[in-house]
Amino acid sequence: MKRLLQYCRWLYRYSEGARSALLGNILLGVATVVLNLVFIWMCKSLVDIATKVRPGPIGWYTAAVFVIIGLRLICSALNLRLENITTARSANGSMPTCWAPSGRERNGSTRAIP
Repeated sequence: MKRLLQYCRWLYRYSEGARSALLGNILLGVATVVLNLVFIWMCKSLVDIATKVRPGPIGWYTAAVFVIIGLRLICSALNLRLENITTARSANGSMPTCWAPSGRERNGSTRAIP
């Protein structure tokens, strides 16, 4: 248990510069899951209306499906941006080496030079 607390403290200190991006990434992940579930429900409702299993305004559901698709694309783009920010902030302190071609490898391979 003591070792787990040490790891938690280390993680908390290590994530100092990226906590807001991490929180945003988590919240966007939850929003993406919710949007995916709503999208599935709306598509099912649209199919039920189209096959006359239940009555309803087909135009409204169609518009709602397109709005949800747009929101999913926006969430996906924001999530990618936050992941890039988080990776850049966390990699600054953990990767102090530079990468350069060594001359012996082929096909663009590189080696780390400390």
